[in-house]
Amino acid sequence: MDRDMYGQPRESSHVQQEAKPGVIGSVFRAVTGTLEHAKDAVVGKSHDDSDAARERSEYTTLKAKETTDAAGEKLDEYKEAAAQSAKEAADRTAQKTMAMKDTTAQKAKETVDKARETKESAKGNVNEYAGYTAQKATEAKDAAAEKAKQMKDYVADTANEAAEKAKETKDTTEGKYLKLA
Repeated sequence: MDRDMYGQPRESSHVQQEAKPGVIGSVFRAVTGTLEHAKDAVVGKSHDDSDAARERSEYTTLKAKETTDAAGEKLDEYKEAAAQSAKEAADRTAQKTMAMKDTTAQKAKETVDKARETKESAKGNVNEYAGYTAQKATEAKDAAAEKAKQMKDYVADTANEAAEKAKETKDTTEGKYLKLA
């Protein structure tokens, strides 16, 4: 079976032809409608209908205005809520930024202080090592001077002993030569 655009089954063509009035039926219907309206106008029904239609129209207009006003108020509330939320978010972001800035500044200060301490410690170590090195150099110089003095004394003693032995040998040789001579 055929279906129309709403998915309803279509009637057979015979029924459709009966449902469609011809030219005479259309004219008859128009005349009947006009006659009924004229009768209503004479009796006064049309005026009551127009009053009711006007009242319905005024009621609909009033309801539409109320709905529009309520929607406008809601829109204003949403705008205010969104603005407040955006302001709060901006404030939170600003606070977090300031906190991060403060933290970064504190960390930078700590790093500078640590670098200064390390520099001073290194300088102290250099001075300590310089003092240690100077002390060791002085000790080495003193030890070398002492060794040199000991060597000088030893050489002098050895030279004196050698001179005495040479003198003894000379005396002994002179004494033997004089005896021989």
